[in-house]
Amino acid sequence: MFRNELFISKRKVRQVKHQGDSKMVEKYSLMSGLEWVTPHSFRHTFCKNLANVVDIQTVAALARHHDINTTRIYVDNSYTERINALNKL
Repeated sequence: MFRNELFISKRKVRQVKHQGDSKMVEKYSLMSGLEWVTPHSFRHTFCKNLANVVDIQTVAALARHHDINTTRIYVDNSYTERINALNKL
């Protein structure tokens, strides 16, 4: 069974609710000066990095996507990444 939690509460062994995850991520990202960090950015980064080492079906299964096209959005290269690739030619 996969665990979906981003953080585990210190007081009890239970899932910290989504709103709690968001508040913790917001708090620590602001403290570190990385204001763009969100729970969704963790998910996106996980999928994108995983796609470099496994097939897209595995990424979709681990991300619990019902539609493979959703996974394609996560793993598709950004415009900036495509421009950087062309500049390396």
